[in-house]
Amino acid sequence: DLLGGVEGRYGVSDNAWALHLLGLQRTFPGSRYAAFTEVLPMLRAVKDAHEVERLAAAGAAADATFEEIAQVRFAGRRESEIAADLAASLLRNGHSQVDFTVVGSGPNGANPHHEAGERVIEEGDMVVLDFGGLKDGYGSDTTRTVHV
Repeated sequence: DLLGGVEGRYGVSDNAWALHLLGLQRTFPGSRYAAFTEVLPMLRAVKDAHEVERLAAAGAAADATFEEIAQVRFAGRRESEIAADLAASLLRNGHSQVDFTVVGSGPNGANPHHEAGERVIEEGDMVVLDFGGLKDGYGSDTTRTVHV
């Protein structure tokens, strides 16, 4: 019923059960099927003007988040506090979802997927900030290193 009785070409999950695919073939004998992994990358690679605008908006929101966090006092605060500030700023700047806020200070900056911890950031530390989320269905992912 979801296909509305229309025969055509459909993308199917690579993990689809044979039972389901065979049922579709039986119901729509003139239809063709392709694995998502074969067709989806090119569909996502080519963007129309509206998609480009939404990508740019997600990037601009992440840039605004970095501009805000760059004004925050780091020294004497915990990584987890800066991570919370990053998350709040992403949401303030239009993200509907925060996916990650990596804050790695001092020796923790060498770990690219460090979970923000309780380490207190000190004057002179280098701090890696890696943060992102979803805005209007498009992801942002920004990494910056700051010197305290």
